[in-house]
Amino acid sequence: MEFLLAGDLPILRLLRDQYAHVSVENREYSGVGVFSDFTVRADAPRVTPPNFTISDISYELANVQNGGSAVLFIRGGALSMLELYNWTDDWPADLDITALTYLVPKKPGTKEFVPSATRDINVLLAEIDDASSRAASA
Repeated sequence: MEFLLAGDLPILRLLRDQYAHVSVENREYSGVGVFSDFTVRADAPRVTPPNFTISDISYELANVQNGGSAVLFIRGGALSMLELYNWTDDWPADLDITALTYLVPKKPGTKEFVPSATRDINVLLAEIDDASSRAASA
């Protein structure tokens, strides 16, 4: 979660504040990943836009041939769910994360992403803006 919420954006700071007051209500394994449902205290600050995802993260696991990704769901302005999933392998019995990276465009303006040690803040802002634009047009 620290890696997902890293950065100086005000929205990320508010989400880190929420995370300090979150509880995991449910954890469900899918065979290739895990879903963790969160509950955030009612008095914790909410973010705007209220509904978006953060999905610019990839990881490598020990004893797993291929890596995976993480998706953090924000709903109603609060942390809602974290999904971790492997791209091709079964979820391991023992979770040993060997690498965490951000996914950044291979070339500017492309939709092909490659791992990077540093976050491309424009990728994150685009995810937030896309969600906000979809909500406005609905």
